[in-house]
Amino acid sequence: MIILGLYTLIFILVPYLLTILLDIIPSLGVLIVIIIGIVMMLSAAAGRNLSRGFSTGLINGTLQGFWYCINWLINTIVRILRWTARMTPRVYRRSRTFFINQCGMSQGLSSVLAFLVSTGMVVVII
Repeated sequence: MIILGLYTLIFILVPYLLTILLDIIPSLGVLIVIIIGIVMMLSAAAGRNLSRGFSTGLINGTLQGFWYCINWLINTIVRILRWTARMTPRVYRRSRTFFINQCGMSQGLSSVLAFLVSTGMVVVII
């Protein structure tokens, strides 16, 4: 599932978002100038001077938002991998005891089948 999600993200979502971004870019410059003008008018009305450091603050805010999204994505992937690593031994133990107690299988056969079940779970998640 993770591989399918990454495939969808890289080959479907990213090109779609890039085409939308390329359609928006011509009007984006005008929008930024309008926003800067509105902020400067409001700051002049409030009696504050925003001419120093305004552009660097705007760029830093944009980059911080971008890095926040990247870190959120990486942390989500790490949490999914940790969850899978914690869940795998539990699935192995419970399926092994199920095969022994409920199905009446031998220790060796139940261990092999439990290994196959836990491996299949990891493959389905990844």
